[in-house]
Amino acid sequence: MTTINDIQVSVVMITYGHDKFIKQAVESILEQECTFNFELIIGNDDSHDNKDINIKEILNSNPLANKVKYFNHEKNIGFMENHIFVLQKAKGKYIAICEGDDYWTDRKKLQKQFDFLEQNHDFSLVFHDCNMFYQDKNELGSNGIVENIDNREYSRLEIFETWIIPTGSVFFRTNSINEKLYQIYRDKRALFGDTYTNLFISKSGKIFGLKDKMSVYRIHQGGLTSSHKNEIEKQKKFIIHWKFIIECFGNSFLSKKIKERFSEAYFNLARLSFVKKDIVFLKYMLLSLKYNKNVFLKLSRKKFNKN
Repeated sequence: MTTINDIQVSVVMITYGHDKFIKQAVESILEQECTFNFELIIGNDDSHDNKDINIKEILNSNPLANKVKYFNHEKNIGFMENHIFVLQKAKGKYIAICEGDDYWTDRKKLQKQFDFLEQNHDFSLVFHDCNMFYQDKNELGSNGIVENIDNREYSRLEIFETWIIPTGSVFFRTNSINEKLYQIYRDKRALFGDTYTNLFISKSGKIFGLKDKMSVYRIHQGGLTSSHKNEIEKQKKFIIHWKFIIECFGNSFLSKKIKERFSEAYFNLARLSFVKKDIVFLKYMLLSLKYNKNVFLKLSRKKFNKN
């Protein structure tokens, strides 16, 4: 009989509004072929759909349901709090993440990542490439999340400057996170939890990427990548997010590439404010110029009007 002490890997899953996808996500985890015991912790954030019924059906029919710890919150506690909740329930030496709208495609995924960290003690996190599934087109893309993930070490700055770590690919040492990370999550300035997770973990060890595409990242209207429809608010949130990263992890993250992003974001705010005839556009133009003169001049050459 499996005991808490036997569990080597805790897979954490948060879900909200994933009624159409949850069965595929859960089953892709339970199908993992491992030489060790693992658990799946699911936090359902009071979704008003049929997901609770779907999950219970899986638990009633799947012979590996004993690996699952399912929590259905009576009230919605929010994305970040739900993520903290499942992380705090983890009993394994390692933690893997898969959200309820993604799924895994390689039955050896956990084993490969487990073996890597067992053999490389100076690394704290290992991730891998994935395929993108475009829900509105019902199309599975052949390309990964970036052009290619290579089998190599990735620097902290590298994973901040370019989003290259799919959420469903993350596998890390449980002792590399603590309450300080949860405090960051709870800050309203934290926009993307996975960025803070990866950078926080990188303080205690190196990060390695695997080129194997072992999961699918789903793009759909209910996902975080399709939110922030108001363009002005979107630009402001990105700026706050970048500044908070720098505050949390140091000025070394204010790189040339990030300064260029600041300049472009402030220019976009200036353009949008100008259309609304808001005098604040002058402030944004000066900030754009301050962060990167070349980006500002390049964008200024484009027609700066309501079109």
